[in-house]
Amino acid sequence: MREKRLEAEVTRELSKFFGGRDLSSLEELTIKKVKSSSLISAMSSRKEADMDRYASSEILDCMQAYYKVALKSVVDSIVTQAIETQLLGKLGEILSPARVVQMKADMINKIAVESSESRLQLGYP
Repeated sequence: MREKRLEAEVTRELSKFFGGRDLSSLEELTIKKVKSSSLISAMSSRKEADMDRYASSEILDCMQAYYKVALKSVVDSIVTQAIETQLLGKLGEILSPARVVQMKADMINKIAVESSESRLQLGYP
């Protein structure tokens, strides 16, 4: 937001400096003589800002940044709840003690036994 305002301000100042011309016509402008000090002075001079307007603009920027973060947080929470409800909620039924007792040993090994690579990493034979 600040960058857009700064870009608009610089565009206005450049337009004023080049006699009010549209900056799109200045895309391929060949400048023969321009006092760099005049250009620097025009670009760096700050107009006396209305402090209420400045404060309002700062508050608006902060509010927009806060709501952007808050929106991401809400979306993350909704996704997390959906995953927990739909996927993890049924995990208790799938791996309940009663079902594990009924499983064959090879099925339990497929689910619970560590791979040979992880056993080697952990130092088990």
